[in-house]
Amino acid sequence: QIILISTHTAAGSALILEKMRTRSRPSGRWLLALAIAAPLTSGFVAPSLSQLARSPAAGPAQVSQARRSRASRTRVAAAPAAPESAPAPVDRRIQLAKAFVVDDFGRANPDLLQDDFAFELGSSLLTKDRYLKSDDLARLREACGDTLRVAASDFRIDPGDDEAVLFTLAVSGVQSAPYKGLEDKDALKGSGPWKTLPTCGRCAFDASGKCYAATLGAPLDRDDRSRGVETLADACWVAMGGKLGGLNVGLALSELVTRRTPATPRGAPATEPLIDAADAVGVADAALRELLLRPEGAPLPDGVAAALFADDCVVLGEGFAAMPLKNAAKQQPWGGSFDGASFCNYRIAADDARRVLCDVLLPSGRLEGASVYVDADEKAFRCSVGWVIREGEKANYLAELQKAALPLDRAIDAAVETYEQLDKTVLQPTAEFLDNTVLSLDATQAALGVALADADKGVANAKAELDKALAATQASYETLAAGPKALAAGAEKA
Repeated sequence: QIILISTHTAAGSALILEKMRTRSRPSGRWLLALAIAAPLTSGFVAPSLSQLARSPAAGPAQVSQARRSRASRTRVAAAPAAPESAPAPVDRRIQLAKAFVVDDFGRANPDLLQDDFAFELGSSLLTKDRYLKSDDLARLREACGDTLRVAASDFRIDPGDDEAVLFTLAVSGVQSAPYKGLEDKDALKGSGPWKTLPTCGRCAFDASGKCYAATLGAPLDRDDRSRGVETLADACWVAMGGKLGGLNVGLALSELVTRRTPATPRGAPATEPLIDAADAVGVADAALRELLLRPEGAPLPDGVAAALFADDCVVLGEGFAAMPLKNAAKQQPWGGSFDGASFCNYRIAADDARRVLCDVLLPSGRLEGASVYVDADEKAFRCSVGWVIREGEKANYLAELQKAALPLDRAIDAAVETYEQLDKTVLQPTAEFLDNTVLSLDATQAALGVALADADKGVANAKAELDKALAATQASYETLAAGPKALAAGAEKA
């Protein structure tokens, strides 16, 4: 079953410091996100109230006013609600992306995919034919049966590519049969419930509405068990208790020189935001900007740290180990410059309402994911940054080589398909005819062999009977000839 959690971001909300100690609630609005259960062969089913999640608005940072008091928040909450306006129509690209997800990511409806469709699987690219033949979901269903759930949420337009739609994926289930993954590894024989960390999916559509590129499972975070895996199948493998053979070199080197700090968020996930959703977005926006936009070597002022971050705040990234805020602010291990970066698409996570996610678009065109956990005291206690969703304009020679090789891969796929059709329509029937002819000849030969054997047996029997008759005739002759012979002998004597 595939669960869609539809979210629509709107312009609005951010937060900055005032006198390094006060914060104000940024303007903006947030909408409830509707979780829609979508079986592959049925229409949408309305969710229960427990399936509702909150999604904050997103937008550029604005200069805030004095921090709003708790009393003023109460007065605002008690004010009469303004009449609700009609919901904005869902973007056609969002609708296409939801159809892509519901149709087993395009496999159940190949007509949704362009002929030159390319699927990014980790560091490799799959043609349409190879993608349709992949059996990752089939293997998961074999291992988990009807308990397998794929939850898709946060559908949004890629801020750097208006033909592409981003969405968040989380897979869960209860393992009841061995699972070998995609590479036929030693099967995981464990049992019980499991759930992946949220990952990012992306699909791009042309003007006709056909998908020409997609990827699933780009990591958006990690914990103490995962290593920042790069495919959805890897995320499922880790969630079921498997270990990955690959090595994240940057993370491994960072762990060697960094005192071990838990990467898993403290506390239990929350089903509702601990503070107002717009306030949480403001805190997250301010925390990310203070961390990532600070000039190289510039320390994080104590007042900023005290106002925005919890004392036990942890910072981690795709290529560096989890570490205390003080160390991260000093080392700036994320590397590179974020000058001119755009922080957009802020939203509350569907799996943990304490977590605020956003997309970071760098000047190079590279798109990254980041997230901030905000506590009830309106302070950030965990920041996760640097998760690559899409590479930018900088040349990636391996990726370009893979793209250049796609036409050859498609030609190979076409040749294989032609051979398979030829084998099905000509070679197999011919082989079957020849096999049947050979079998018929073999049967005829066997029948002739039986007939010859019977004939040989008949000849042998007839010869034996003839020999017996000849012997009897010879004996009769001898008996008849004995009398004349005796008379002739007596005459001679006489």
